[in-house]
Amino acid sequence: MSKDIAVICADTHLAPRAWAGRPITGDAYYSFQQIVGAACERELDLIIAGDVLDTRQAGPETVSVLLEGLTRLTVLGRRTFAIQGQHDMNALPWTVVGGAEHLNRVPLTLGGRTFYGLDYQPAGKLQEELDAIPPGVDVLVAHQVWEDFMGLRAGPQGAFADVPRVPLMLTGDFHERKIVRTHGKDGQALTVLSPGSTCLQEISEPSVKCYGVLSDDLRVKWLALDTRTVIRWPDILTPEDLEKFLDEIDQDLGDDAAMASSLPKELRTPLLRVVYTHHQPDVPHRVRRAVGARAHLFFKELAPDRPAPPLQREGRSLTLVGCLPEVVDPRKDKDLYALATRMLTAEDVVGEVNAWVAEMTSEDEEDADEPAEAAAVADPA
Repeated sequence: MSKDIAVICADTHLAPRAWAGRPITGDAYYSFQQIVGAACERELDLIIAGDVLDTRQAGPETVSVLLEGLTRLTVLGRRTFAIQGQHDMNALPWTVVGGAEHLNRVPLTLGGRTFYGLDYQPAGKLQEELDAIPPGVDVLVAHQVWEDFMGLRAGPQGAFADVPRVPLMLTGDFHERKIVRTHGKDGQALTVLSPGSTCLQEISEPSVKCYGVLSDDLRVKWLALDTRTVIRWPDILTPEDLEKFLDEIDQDLGDDAAMASSLPKELRTPLLRVVYTHHQPDVPHRVRRAVGARAHLFFKELAPDRPAPPLQREGRSLTLVGCLPEVVDPRKDKDLYALATRMLTAEDVVGEVNAWVAEMTSEDEEDADEPAEAAAVADPA
């Protein structure tokens, strides 16, 4: 029978507020307190995969919340292990100051499983650190921008295929809860766990936030955190849509207020996202009048269709060839990647297509000379 060995989370981003200039406070603190409480109640150690704090220069209120939580765990004999992300990177980690143990480059055994942590690493350093993971590690705890989650546009430091040996990776940075089953650098089966952020950092993030309970068979149970309500209203595209909003929003906000009564007072005001078409410029004004102070409003105007501007990376326009790896994996689909590159870089595309057709015709003629068995494999029909 499996046994629970640790509570896991990432991207707690402890700070008074996620949105500067908005009175939306307390979300990160409340989620962190729930996670600490879960570890205490279950009598489990806590592992945090980076970005414990939202900034390297944390204020006194944030430091107080952090120290209070870590002390609560320590008093009950529970240990906290953490790595650093790019947001909270310091020579002396804040978590160590609070009594947690810095897991960077340190093997750790919990419940018969060996863990190994890596602080956030820049692109040129990550592979070197991955290759230095000692043998026998079961779980890598990391905090990176991974190509598999974010694509090449985000400037990733690595890909899951770069991770050697380990069967399980717990990673921070990606603010969505996700499980990916893939293969690592040594061909080993690799499961990647992304717990996601513990409270909203952007209005576009999934609103359900979780922490995990990891067992000694390397399975994880996700448990939802009690968080501020997010209302994402259907897009307002017509005058009728706006009238529907105005007719129904009072009831929706009333229902939400009843459900949010168990939350701390500062978390009871919901976030309301309203997406509307540019054809109705009066939507924000009328929505504000209807909602008042009962919700924190986030507006998004759908702009008229226009030709997309050229993509930029480091001040330079991206080419189609430069974007190609985002849609075709050059390692898994070498032939397709080579063909696409050939066509995208050709000065005479029509001539290049004709040349490719001629090559394929020649290959088909050669195949026709093969034994019937080979032809049957190529074309089962």
